[in-house]
Amino acid sequence: MRTFVVSVGVVFVSLCVIGCSGAPDDRPAVVPVTGKITYKGKPVSGALVNFSSEKSPRSANGMTDSDGRFSLTTFNTDDGAIPGEYQVSVTKSVSQGDSSVPASATAPDLSKGLPAGYSIAVSDKTGKIKPPSGGENQLPAKYADGTKLKATVMPTGKNDITYDLVD
Repeated sequence: MRTFVVSVGVVFVSLCVIGCSGAPDDRPAVVPVTGKITYKGKPVSGALVNFSSEKSPRSANGMTDSDGRFSLTTFNTDDGAIPGEYQVSVTKSVSQGDSSVPASATAPDLSKGLPAGYSIAVSDKTGKIKPPSGGENQLPAKYADGTKLKATVMPTGKNDITYDLVD
């Protein structure tokens, strides 16, 4: 009888651990997505790139490096995005009086959190990243709301997406 009770207990605990683990297998598949942001033909460093969609359970984000290149992150650093159609927003927020983005902000590990001052828009349920309050967007405002830029992330093949922003 004691063996039976122990066996049932072990099976119960095992099922709870397996069922509640939130294993990565439960996540939607992502594919690598890279790209480049330029403004008037010149690379934009320190810009926050956000891919969001009402049809996707999770947005993807990246920060441009000194060459304007970015890699998107959804769950883990540079893992990419869930295939589908996206609205894309691009912002480069610099505090008033500061004309440059610190070097430490050019390619942060977004899987460990957002750069200082950034937050995620939860009130409108978009999951978009908002630049720091009090900061001034250095790019045209029309690129900040996700209505001007679109992207399709394909489930196979190369997803390298380039935008040349203009006034």
